[in-house]
Amino acid sequence: MVASSGAVSRLGRGEIALVLAGANSYAHAVPAAVAALANKKGYYGVYLTVNKPYATLVGQFGKAKIRTDGMFFIDAVTKMVGGVSKPSENFLTIDSPQFLTEMSIAVSQAMAALPKGGEKYFMLDSVSSLLIYNNAGTVARFLHFLTGKLREWGARGVLFAVDTEVKELLPYISQFVDDTVRIR
Repeated sequence: MVASSGAVSRLGRGEIALVLAGANSYAHAVPAAVAALANKKGYYGVYLTVNKPYATLVGQFGKAKIRTDGMFFIDAVTKMVGGVSKPSENFLTIDSPQFLTEMSIAVSQAMAALPKGGEKYFMLDSVSSLLIYNNAGTVARFLHFLTGKLREWGARGVLFAVDTEVKELLPYISQFVDDTVRIR
């Protein structure tokens, strides 16, 4: 876990890391990386979740003492499973992880809404989950577009994936990122 937070905290403006975690270490790698940018660096961020509902994430981050006041969440899980989240000014929901265009628009709007002048980051949790709902080619095109936009915005980017679930996509993603961090 220390490896992911260290690599993430060293990201420069417009740099992107792919964090590949083993199934057993994934649950610890994500909060460690978020804490590296939100708590230690005090950056403003957008967190796109395809894994866990917003309410669950905020609860887990709260227990781990991770600041969420400078974060905007885009939740692609809650509506899909029939859940309802209370309205908030720091999150929005998307109907399904299949709606990549809607996700792109939401990310663009969320990044634009972050405070001006502050350092920014974006996290995608996770590439593996996107592959459940979309074919590999579509996910690769989405990530190529997304990483290009992050560089344009000067935002740090972190893409999380379970290492064994993205083997087919790895040759493509590795072209879009500056660093690949492997955690076992």
